[in-house]
Amino acid sequence: MTWLRGKTLFLLIALLTCTGCGSLHGFWAGFGFGEALVPSDSSPAAQDPLPNDVVIIEDDVTLDGDKIILPNTAAYAKLKKGDIVVGSSGHGFLRRIEDIQTDSGAGTITLTTSQAAITDVVQDQTVSTTIQLTPQTATSRLKLLQRAQLLDSGRIDLSGTVLVDDSGLHVEIVDGYVEFTPDFQFDLDLGWFTVDGLMFAATGTLDVSMDVVVTATASGSYHPSTTLAEFEWVFVQVIPTVPPIPLVETVQLSVVAGIDVEASVTGTLQDGCQGNASVRLGAEYDGATGTWSNISDRTIGFSAEDPALDAEGKLDAQVYVRPEINVLLYDVTGPNLNIGPYLGFNGTADLCGLDWILNAGVTSDVSFDAQIPVIDVDLGSFGPFRLIDWAMSPPLASGEMDWCIDVPLVGGSGNFSTTDGDFEVAVSPIDGDGNFIGMDLGQEAFSYQGVVLDPDAEGPDIPVNAVVTGINVDEPAPGQAVTAVLIFDSSGSMSGNDPGATGRRAGGAAFFDLLTEDDEVAVLDFGPGVSGGLSVSRLLQDFTNDRLLLDAALDQLAESGGTPLYESILDGLGLLHDELGGNGGVLVVLTDGEANSDNAFDTVVNQANAQQVPIYPVGLGNNIDFSQLQTLAQQTGGTFAEANNAAGLQAAFEGIGLAATVGKVTVFGHCTYQAADPGQYTVRGQLVTASGAINVITPFDFTAEVVP
Repeated sequence: MTWLRGKTLFLLIALLTCTGCGSLHGFWAGFGFGEALVPSDSSPAAQDPLPNDVVIIEDDVTLDGDKIILPNTAAYAKLKKGDIVVGSSGHGFLRRIEDIQTDSGAGTITLTTSQAAITDVVQDQTVSTTIQLTPQTATSRLKLLQRAQLLDSGRIDLSGTVLVDDSGLHVEIVDGYVEFTPDFQFDLDLGWFTVDGLMFAATGTLDVSMDVVVTATASGSYHPSTTLAEFEWVFVQVIPTVPPIPLVETVQLSVVAGIDVEASVTGTLQDGCQGNASVRLGAEYDGATGTWSNISDRTIGFSAEDPALDAEGKLDAQVYVRPEINVLLYDVTGPNLNIGPYLGFNGTADLCGLDWILNAGVTSDVSFDAQIPVIDVDLGSFGPFRLIDWAMSPPLASGEMDWCIDVPLVGGSGNFSTTDGDFEVAVSPIDGDGNFIGMDLGQEAFSYQGVVLDPDAEGPDIPVNAVVTGINVDEPAPGQAVTAVLIFDSSGSMSGNDPGATGRRAGGAAFFDLLTEDDEVAVLDFGPGVSGGLSVSRLLQDFTNDRLLLDAALDQLAESGGTPLYESILDGLGLLHDELGGNGGVLVVLTDGEANSDNAFDTVVNQANAQQVPIYPVGLGNNIDFSQLQTLAQQTGGTFAEANNAAGLQAAFEGIGLAATVGKVTVFGHCTYQAADPGQYTVRGQLVTASGAINVITPFDFTAEVVP
């Protein structure tokens, strides 16, 4: 124990690398109290004898909040209230004794203390020290996120680091790193009971690379952050008083990563940037004027990748990696300095394109707690102060991606056993101008996801592993007009499934909307009666492109009679034969139930193929066996479409109309699954079409029979 006389004002943050220092309380090499000494760059003034109110604690003691627990030895018998104790245990302490409790049984003395100030101890000193903050020389590694790796160079590899993973947002640095090993400088000029000057600054180059994937599954505002790594350097310096006093400084370097997201979108953004910033950042206090000024010198450069956004909506995202430096004196927080490079993305995406701006920048803040109790001098208010708010100007990159692709469903069908099945889904990919782009898409552009077998009876969905096995592209010859026959079910059952023909009229109108002035359509129905020259059908309108006449034909749809389905299809094939000379055309037929008889089924298939007429059956309703209609479509080159109710007929006819007028892509799939009981199922899933920077999702469902 050493007793000091007098008061000298002194504050020192000395950041020096100490190799082999051993325990902190044993720093007194050259003074007879330890093995190592961290020298001071201070310039001491002459010292007068000091009063007996400052006590150096040489033992390794226990610190517990405001309590200091000492061994009960004769060396500390003279301790009294009001004394200041100084030591290097833990992060060091500089405390004033408020109360003393002695426990003879435990052999301890417990001091209740309050924070003391350097102004109570030393004065008239000047200190200037610099230390390079490298993780390899850290006294301790407080934290290193599991996936973050520390490399020999001091670089922290961030590849695979998940910044956040919750119900609405997943953010991952799939590839990246950060490196910042600055020289940290702390200069202090102390006068008599005042601070004449104070300066702290970090000088170095920040290197960063980030390839980030942001997946938003729910709209909202997100601001998560996480500490990736944290390192600590603890140093002991000697204040050259008579006798010397230990000064304990702690420097903590943390690397914090986070993201600020404002999303009215669900989807995935992938982007990346690389850059570096050579900086000198900090702050300086002038005791003569009592003012602070900032230190902000920098040279910054960034490059970035074009973004890929698989989403629809608006997304603003800013990802940052921010090293932070925090300095403690006797375990009391002092200066704080951070520098944060960021990658910012602002974009609005829809199925017609992406308008985006990509920017990179750096922000830096500095603060100093002017009222920290270890310095009993008011240094004024300072911080947090923005040192850098730099963004590239003009922006790093921007652009407009015009893909304007839509992939409406035409229909689907399949054949399924109890363990696997083959199926097909037809779509009509078009661009923003309505042009068919199916010929530009290869098999690799399509995939299936989320496919299940949904039993009509009670029971859980059966997950299906579905893969694409091939595609077939059908496109009308350039300049070829469309000649089509639309056949509507007007049987009595329609009074329940489509009363007033609301759905049928909407479906027919959707088909008519896609026609050009060169296209022609004839309209038939079956059930209520028969027109001359036909076997079972009414001719509501002969071939025409007059929209008023076609709409008037739809107004004649009724609900009575039976379902001579295949015989009516033969009537329609006959009209096409007479109109086109037996070669070409399109036939669309709607029904809400099974035919009166399927005796003419084979005849229909043979006749359609002979005339090269694809048949597009539309099934209306639930829990109906449409397997024969699906087979009809498959065997004639058409596609089966299904509408669960009358409201779904508009979309069904629109999809078929696109297939007939511009073209279609049939995507064939094979699926396997755990054993499914025989019976009727709804096959439900999504067809994913990759085009440009986005994936377009086309939901589908159709009824299928699982057979033994």
